[in-house]
Amino acid sequence: FGFDQIDLKSISNPGVPGLQSGEERKAHFQSQIGVQYQWRALQLGLILPSMFDPEPIDLENPDSFSGLDLDPFRGVMLTAGYQYVVNEQLEIQPQLLYRLSKDTVNQFEIAAIAHIQKQFWVGASYRQDYGAAAMVGVRLQDIATIGYAIEFSGSQDFSPKSTNHEIQVGIRLGPTRPPVKKGFKIKKEKEEGSKDPRFYYEPKRTGRSQQ
Repeated sequence: FGFDQIDLKSISNPGVPGLQSGEERKAHFQSQIGVQYQWRALQLGLILPSMFDPEPIDLENPDSFSGLDLDPFRGVMLTAGYQYVVNEQLEIQPQLLYRLSKDTVNQFEIAAIAHIQKQFWVGASYRQDYGAAAMVGVRLQDIATIGYAIEFSGSQDFSPKSTNHEIQVGIRLGPTRPPVKKGFKIKKEKEEGSKDPRFYYEPKRTGRSQQ
């Protein structure tokens, strides 16, 4: 759910055509859904970033709102990434993203992220007709992540007119599940008095008699 408010008194040039007739206070609904498939180091994703047709609600006259129109394919995002392990301390993850939109032109975006000791990451990206961005982040004991991203202003068709800053906070819900090792299977048990289950590896039985 989003809320927008225009302060006409703070605008240096309020005589822009169409501005005075705009709604000063409005709200809108947002909903998105996505799925990701991982096969070894390859990651493929599909995201529907706007499930509903964004019809604003006039807060001065809320009875005029006619409802939500389902339009899940108004925009589609396709993603692909690969986790390349350099060594135990460093992993490089190149990514490709392609945006399909009914409202604007289609765009591609490329990015590369370096994961250091599985605790830190630093990366950069470039979006077609938009510009470049950079990002850094840290993982806190597999419980939370904190990231910062910056988008640089530019002169391209869709570039931001000023530098944009973004802070991201992520929280992990549930215990961390270790990756499956070849020849082993993951077992799960919960110790008495413990809230969280414990995962450990157990060798798979091959059916051959042991000598």
